[in-house]
Amino acid sequence: AAVSAAAGRPYAGVYRTVSPFVAVASAPEPEAADLAFTVEPNPATGSAAARWRMRSAGVVRVAVFDARGREVLVLAEGHRQPGVHSAEVDTSALAPGSYLVRLTTGQASATQRFTVVR
Repeated sequence: AAVSAAAGRPYAGVYRTVSPFVAVASAPEPEAADLAFTVEPNPATGSAAARWRMRSAGVVRVAVFDARGREVLVLAEGHRQPGVHSAEVDTSALAPGSYLVRLTTGQASATQRFTVVR
């Protein structure tokens, strides 16, 4: 029971809300253990490696995007078995700056930021 601030006595009340509560069902988020992803070294001078671990087999796409969101490289694309995988990022063709590497599978996606320096 709630207690009134003035007298310390219990009181009952009706509370109204402005808008009704609506529950929305959504697909469950993939567990963090389903997909692990990193880009090393960061910052990179000549090359970097995108490394990921998948718990289940599936189609994978790993792409590099510039600061404007344009896709500039595709590092890997196709079906992969469960386990650890890697793809080289040749940074010699990239201008110095920040980039995003996005890994997508049928079940999850992950993005890592990395920087190219000279």
